Amino acid sequence: MATVKHRLGPSLKLAGHIKEAADIRMEHARSAEAANLVRDLNDTSNGALLARAIQKGVSPHALLSEYRRNVAQAQKEFVGFQKGITAREIIQVSRMKPVKYRTEQKQHTWKSDVDKAKTEITRCIPASMHDGLVRFITNAGVDSQSKQHYVAVDIVGFAREIEAAKQQIADGKEVSILGIVRRLRQKKLRISCTCDRWQYVFSYLATIGGYNNGPAQKGYPKITNERLQGCACKHAIRAAIEIDSGSSFGSYLGRHVQNALRNVKKTNLKAKDRDDIENKQRTSPTKLVTAEERAARNQRDRERRAILKAINSSKRGAVPFAQQTATQKRWDRMKPDAVAKEFSTMFNLPAKVQSALAKMLSVYRKK
Repeated sequence: MATVKHRLGPSLKLAGHIKEAADIRMEHARSAEAANLVRDLNDTSNGALLARAIQKGVSPHALLSEYRRNVAQAQKEFVGFQKGITAREIIQVSRMKPVKYRTEQKQHTWKSDVDKAKTEITRCIPASMHDGLVRFITNAGVDSQSKQHYVAVDIVGFAREIEAAKQQIADGKEVSILGIVRRLRQKKLRISCTCDRWQYVFSYLATIGGYNNGPAQKGYPKITNERLQGCACKHAIRAAIEIDSGSSFGSYLGRHVQNALRNVKKTNLKAKDRDDIENKQRTSPTKLVTAEERAARNQRDRERRAILKAINSSKRGAVPFAQQTATQKRWDRMKPDAVAKEFSTMFNLPAKVQSALAKMLSVYRKK
């Protein structure tokens, strides 16, 4: 199928994505091998370290001490990430500890990679999946010389989840594909990206943090991320958003789970499906939801369920009197205001919800 020209640029190219990503990673590995990096945080004779110490006007010993403290602090914060990091954690850590852009112009426009992921990375498709390894393709940023980038995400525990489902089937039990997909989206991940920002800013952090899916990075990012801030590049963040809450990825993962249960290890995305996903992402992009926004939404859901439960429990004639519980019988005899007050106390609901509940109960009891 021919590449389609869209308002936001041409369609992401699927053909050859695995080889192209592998070539980029190999080039990064060669560059890292040839570069004069600070690999040993006890070696004060390293030329790159000495140059940085002179630039900052500090002694090599003091600089290495600072680097060791940064590493220890990062490892302490990432202690739970040694077997990977969840999609939700990628978003949250990137927002809480952003890496600021080095130029004033970029810093004035973008506060962090999370902001750029939300606005610049408009398309992110799962090009292929082999066992638990998902290969995403994203568009590049507006100031990038690349056309697209490749994010590799390994879902930790995928094989165990599939084997458990197969055993359930063998035992004659029903298996919920949606349930498996929901659990997989919450699993720990190992990630990597082919962009330069991942290579030079985040790959070292991902290596010491235990969530790097690419080659181990031994060189300390003395220029690009000296304080070891952030977590992932904008392309990896965009992939994390899709894993956490993208409906298109949920459908794709469901197909792959079905294939895996039939012992088909690989699921490739077809060009038609790519176009469908890209069109959907352009018209209704997946929204980044912070922990605070999710907590607020969950609180609203709890309040809504509490109101409905109170209404159903106190609505006359909803349940034959003989079958009602003692609480339901007592609420039937109470005034709407009293029921609302008691229920609000039980569920720690705010005053405005209590007032709305009382009004709704009054309306229902008049019917």
